[in-house]
Amino acid sequence: LRPVRVLALRVTGRYSTSAADAWDQMARWLRSRGANSQMTPRYGLLLDDPRTTAPDKCRYEACISQQPELLG
Repeated sequence: LRPVRVLALRVTGRYSTSAADAWDQMARWLRSRGANSQMTPRYGLLLDDPRTTAPDKCRYEACISQQPELLG
């Protein structure tokens, strides 16, 4: 993959719920700016190993490619 700037939203907690939570929050944020909540590309980052990190400390990031009109 080529380097890409992204807008990211981080949620902490069990991956089984935090991923959906992060994408729901991202969709609400996008809608509040009049953007399509299905923008692509989208990236989901699991930042911790749940075998060695407590479930309440696991970090998930929902990321979308940065769009200039979202930052204004």
